[in-house]
Amino acid sequence: MNWNPLIDQERLGLLQKASFARPVILVKHSPRCGISSIILDRLSREWDEEAMAGSEPWMIDVIANRNISNAISETYSHRQE
Repeated sequence: MNWNPLIDQERLGLLQKASFARPVILVKHSPRCGISSIILDRLSREWDEEAMAGSEPWMIDVIANRNISNAISETYSHRQE
């Protein structure tokens, strides 16, 4: 399993457009969080290449790329009133 690192905010917009043609997986990961590391490891170990063929897996380090992490939250979050 090879995660593509999301380190460019411009790429986020391109991925959003690409997601209309193929599955794009965005995983927000904090290297300071043990639970986040466990989940990333589990996703990597249990990734089924055949089932996920044609999809693009992207990982964002929320500590190193806070601005992109915030943009993802603003774009995709659902807030209940």
